[in-house]
Amino acid sequence: MLYGFKRNLPDWQLASVPISNSTLTYLYTPRDTLRPLFDEFSVPFPAALEKVLNSSNVLAPNDTLPDGLDLTSIAIAGTLHIRSSVGIC
Repeated sequence: MLYGFKRNLPDWQLASVPISNSTLTYLYTPRDTLRPLFDEFSVPFPAALEKVLNSSNVLAPNDTLPDGLDLTSIAIAGTLHIRSSVGIC
């Protein structure tokens, strides 16, 4: 059910930061969201994803974690560089 990934996130608003002060978009993926995906493919859950995420490896200077985000529950975090203005032709 990979197509249902967004629906499986416990709180999509909390798991994503649309555009931060540094103009980055952050996505946080909880372990409880990933485990069923690994189970579905009969693949063991990687030990590396059990470690507590170090936010300083992800956040740009002056950016902060969303209020209410439990960092101990996050397996993966990533950034996207999205331009603030996009032209559509």
